[in-house]
Amino acid sequence: LYWKKERRSCLYRTHMASLSHDVIKLSSLRDTARKEMNQLMEGNSIVTGADRSKVIVIEPALVDVFKYSGITSDAFKKENQVKGIFSLCPDVEFTPAKNLVFFLRPNPSLLRVLTAYATTYCQKVGKTSVFIYFVPKKTMMAEHILETEYRLSERLSHVTISEFDMDLVPLDDDVISMELGDSFSSLYLHGDLSPLHWIAKSIIKLQQCDSDPSPRFVEKVLSQPIFVLELTPEVEAMYVVDRGTDLLTPLLTQLTYEGLIEELYGIATGHFDPPFEVAAGGDVKPVADPRDRKIPLNGNDRMFSDIRDKNFSTVGSILYQKSVWVKQSYERRKEVQGLKDLKEFMKGLPEMQEFHRLIGVHTNIATQIGKTTQSADFRKRISMEQKIIQQDDEREVLDYVETLINRHEPFLSVMRMICMMSVVNNGLKPKVFDQLKESLMLSYGIPQVIAAFHNLGRCGLLIRNESRSVFPLLRKTARLWAEELQEANPTDMAYAYSGYTPLLSRIVEAMGGLSGLFNDNDVLETIPGDKAEIRNDAEVPGSTRVIIVYVIGGITNAEISTIRFLENKLASLGEPRHFVVATTNVTSGSKMLESILPFDCKL
Repeated sequence: LYWKKERRSCLYRTHMASLSHDVIKLSSLRDTARKEMNQLMEGNSIVTGADRSKVIVIEPALVDVFKYSGITSDAFKKENQVKGIFSLCPDVEFTPAKNLVFFLRPNPSLLRVLTAYATTYCQKVGKTSVFIYFVPKKTMMAEHILETEYRLSERLSHVTISEFDMDLVPLDDDVISMELGDSFSSLYLHGDLSPLHWIAKSIIKLQQCDSDPSPRFVEKVLSQPIFVLELTPEVEAMYVVDRGTDLLTPLLTQLTYEGLIEELYGIATGHFDPPFEVAAGGDVKPVADPRDRKIPLNGNDRMFSDIRDKNFSTVGSILYQKSVWVKQSYERRKEVQGLKDLKEFMKGLPEMQEFHRLIGVHTNIATQIGKTTQSADFRKRISMEQKIIQQDDEREVLDYVETLINRHEPFLSVMRMICMMSVVNNGLKPKVFDQLKESLMLSYGIPQVIAAFHNLGRCGLLIRNESRSVFPLLRKTARLWAEELQEANPTDMAYAYSGYTPLLSRIVEAMGGLSGLFNDNDVLETIPGDKAEIRNDAEVPGSTRVIIVYVIGGITNAEISTIRFLENKLASLGEPRHFVVATTNVTSGSKMLESILPFDCKL
């Protein structure tokens, strides 16, 4: 698939995960998306009259989403009269066609760009039919804005608004995402319940991914986003957890290899764009355009698969051990004595060379990450985060935050620390609240800080203290903090945050029967929101049972790593289970706050 952005042609490469699991056939999601897009392009629903020529305009963030959903260049081939594929941006491409087709999220911020693009194109090209497809669903708000505020149907002669039902994107064998980056802010800030309807439909669609795709799912939405459904025989249980149950974890710095890639560079739809050129030969160079160096992050990369869930402090030694193994494998060529031995050696050579290349790539990435993690500023921040979790030395933490504000550190970085303090202590003391607000306004501006405090307050992330915090009880009874930690050979999920275990992970652990957390009703009552467990007692001989963990509002990469740790722990106990994480989006503290704040917060 080729597409253009800023008048540049870019090759659309595919580095999708293999999706080889036998029980939950996630590959069927790709097959469905590919089939539906092909039918759309080949059919008559996006053409008017005899002229079937069309120009496709795609929201940039959807390009990788399409790829991971299995939509390839075949859908946009010339035989379907596609004249060009372009990015939705202020710069309009005037390739003439009778039909102009848009694919975008129903995000209000995109609608102005959409309207400007469509009207400019139609004025320049002439009579053109415009088709707008919202992914995964159209919303009443988006339609209302287009019709009443931008009056699109009055400006253009032919406008059709529809939707392209592509709600589940398989990122890996055990991770499915709806790629709704603003799901948390939609639910908690704007009170928009549309994502709940999409989530319900996505859960129903999951039933098509098992080996017996008969309709077994029964949907029921309660006051909280909890779903009750009848499970397929292969699925032992489904746990649906809302992000509001654990607001603290996304704010903390992830300390796994994959988590730190997210924290430092960002991961979008299973890819990350390093701001440097990564060469397997050992050279690391700055790169002017990160889009030229997209690196896929999934289980197809054997080296990444081995280190993605490890605490970063152990990654260097693992890479070294793997490099020694490759060197020893190369040295075996000296032991070749006959044609049979030579044939065996040459047979494994391509795989060995690819593994060697991957070791070089991840060694270079880890080296760049290490430059940050070994700095005094990074170590100080982790130390302060741990003091917040332990509710230790509040004065030192406040002094640290004041120092960040006075140094005019990035606004997101400062607000993450302040929100951590608020969440752990059930709000800030009124005096501290006012003091920090005043300091922030002096450094970052009054309008931005007032807007930030308002929005964060509505989401429950930054409030005044009105009652006693239950976090000390949760920290003790749910074992959220580990005094003793083994990062190299972990025995507990706390390794992912160097001492802290996510509450969400403890909930999953308890539902899986690996802890007695839910046996204590007092503890259960302190966890926000409704709780529901759906368990299947049917037996499927000879098959590894599946547990689906559906997180509404986003899950971090480090939390996914802890769930994989639980899977390995169950296997070691002789009770193998395959965990599949489904979520609205893979998130981080910065992504969550960016979706909440009403301005560009990268100050």
